[in-house]
Amino acid sequence: MILQKNNREITINISFFASIILLAMFAFNIANKANYIMLLWVVMAVVLFKNFKVPSSSEFIALTITFGLYLLTYCLWYDSTIQVVSYYFVSPLFCYLFGYNILRNNDDKRFYIIIYTVIWALFIHGMLTTINHISSGSMERNPIDFCTKQVIAATLHGFFFSMMVSLLFYVFFVEKGFLHRLLQLFAICFSVYATLYHASRTLLIIIAISLLGAIIYHLSGIKDNKKKLKIILLIILLIVISLIIYSADGFGLKSGYEESNMYERVNRKDYKGLTEDGRMERSIIVLKNALYYPFGGMAKEINRYAHNLWVDTIRTVGTIPAIFLITYTAYVFFSLSKFLKRQDISYDKRIIMLSLYIGIYCNFFVEPVLEGYPLLFSLSCIFNGMVYSMTRMET
Repeated sequence: MILQKNNREITINISFFASIILLAMFAFNIANKANYIMLLWVVMAVVLFKNFKVPSSSEFIALTITFGLYLLTYCLWYDSTIQVVSYYFVSPLFCYLFGYNILRNNDDKRFYIIIYTVIWALFIHGMLTTINHISSGSMERNPIDFCTKQVIAATLHGFFFSMMVSLLFYVFFVEKGFLHRLLQLFAICFSVYATLYHASRTLLIIIAISLLGAIIYHLSGIKDNKKKLKIILLIILLIVISLIIYSADGFGLKSGYEESNMYERVNRKDYKGLTEDGRMERSIIVLKNALYYPFGGMAKEINRYAHNLWVDTIRTVGTIPAIFLITYTAYVFFSLSKFLKRQDISYDKRIIMLSLYIGIYCNFFVEPVLEGYPLLFSLSCIFNGMVYSMTRMET
């Protein structure tokens, strides 16, 4: 009996270890083979995971319908390949199921391994892309992706760094490991450098919003008003000190920024902010014509992105799949709100997930993720599955 139990534990640990290796390869998109890695991952899960459960929740049903319709419509209008099936059906569903099944009894160790496997794989991918771009001497904003060997939009490239930078509050005030804190600070600094080099605004916005969100959440858990006031005053003091250091060009911050591609971009005479590439106009056109395209086809007429996950879904595969995607998103945020209210779940986990969701969904609001780099959406589904699972675990 003891031998059987030990063998079962060994099998479970081997399965988890193999899953983490495949997760890292998938998140990194090694050799641009993420779709084949996903299929291998599914086969391994079927063979090794004996208790792999499929939830009957409204959230998972909404996700299944969304990508069932997305795949069918996409194949009808555009293309039908193994890669399309993997990216627009298998990957998002399996990633959600992986996140839902992988945690055991609120296992802290597994939680952090999964989270940081995704974050570091994405960061290293983005870092190698940036280093290659700088080494090439190219003056273009949009780099050639390290794995796909194709040009990737600077803003979409920023997604590789967004999960890392969204943890800034956690790294400064919650992270307990000195070495890991140091590594994350280096990664965050490199991410900021990369976004200034590629002249992408999104990452800076994510830093600001994720910091604000984490601070508000942190303050909401403090009952003592005097303690709240002290924290607010400390934050204001830190902001003032930061502005003084920047104004005095401390550590070369001001001169470094003024020599960056970002500074050059935002100070052009023809710079028009978010309206400069016509994304707002295209979004309005898509929404006005949404009822005429219930199942896709609009992208044949409007071939440039609206730069919004949900609006671009209308443009690409139609209003009906987009409605189910919006429904799924609503369920995801409902699960997150329940997760954040669970006091039996550690504060560390709650602040990490809140920060990651802010970083991820800020990107979704300004990028056509499903068309530009669909595996990024699938990776977010892992977190969605984890959150849903943890909200239903016993204390």
